[in-house]
Amino acid sequence: MKFREFYTRGLENVRIEHNLVCTAHNLRVMWGKLGGSVAALCNIKGLVANFAFRVSSI
Repeated sequence: MKFREFYTRGLENVRIEHNLVCTAHNLRVMWGKLGGSVAALCNIKGLVANFAFRVSSI
């Protein structure tokens, strides 16, 4: 990924943009390691949803 500059202004907006770039990078790495297996991605989606639910209920 060729990330060169932030397109938003303000510290909070730059933080959000940076988090999106990091998430996109991590998803791309995961996709490459899984070999594009849709079944594996569905399992990960379920795990993330369960984790998010647990964190939000704390």
